[in-house]
Order: sequence, then structure tokens, then C-alpha cells
Amino acid sequence: MKRIKFILAAATLLLFGGCGTVLKTTIDRETKSMEQSYEIIAQGDYPADMALYNAKEATAQSFRSDIPAQKEAFEVLYERLTAERAPVYEGTMVVVTMGTQSTGGYGYEITAVEIYPDASALKLKKIAPAGLATTALTNPYLILSLPKSYGKTEIVIE
Repeated sequence: MKRIKFILAAATLLLFGGCGTVLKTTIDRETKSMEQSYEIIAQGDYPADMALYNAKEATAQSFRSDIPAQKEAFEVLYERLTAERAPVYEGTMVVVTMGTQSTGGYGYEITAVEIYPDASALKLKKIAPAGLATTALTNPYLILSLPKSYGKTEIVIE
């Protein structure tokens, strides 16, 4: 019984402990000025929609707020991942999913954000569990926003 309570407590911490807003800054390559370059909107281990939970492949997509079809597609995907209504945003939203993993403890670390006048580039590093991890299938995801709508957003996963 104690073991079951421990597993439930650990799963709760993994599910809710990783959520929160993080603001980061980078140097704009053209103006060399510091600016807020991204904000983590949501992240988790368990998408709300079971079809997404069972997805085997990793995905990386960007959505621009100035293109109505992309804005609507983001809102639908956000609700499928989080079971919440999508936030109102201006700029570019990026959604990265990892695909099904055999244990907890997986995620993404943002290693670089490069901002150019008409484009942006994100570099992410896949994080694997270190030590003990929850024995449960997970499908980690990360949703972040960039402050502008860029002509192109390149997403590189290392």
C-alpha cells in the first residue's frame, strides 16, 4: 500500500511539478539588444487527448498568429494537449512533442534561441531520465511562445 501511495505521489509531482511560466532573454542578432525571446506556456508528460498520448513519433510545429488558419490549428492542438482553452497570443507559438517514452523523466531543454529580423531558430536538447524514473508510458510536450511572427521558425532537436 505504501508503494502505491509513493508511486501516485511521484506521478503527481511529475505531472504538475514541471508546469509554470518561464521567461528567457536572448540577444537580438541584428540590433544586439536584449529582449524577451520566449515564454514557456505549458509542458507536461501526459497529453489530454489519448490519440496524442499514443503517438509514436516526435513532432515540432510552429504557428503564426497573423495567419488565421495557423492560429486556429494551434488552438485545437493546445486544447488536445492540455484540456484547456488556448491563450490569446500575438507572435509565434511552438509546440514540440516527444512521442511515447517508456518511463517518466523525459523532456526538452532549450539550449538556444536565435532571433533574426525575419526568422527565428530554436535549439532543443532531449533530456533522458537520470536515475530512478516513473515506470509509466509518457508522451512529453513543450509549448512556448515567441514575441513576434517570424517568416520562418527553425526547430532543431539535438
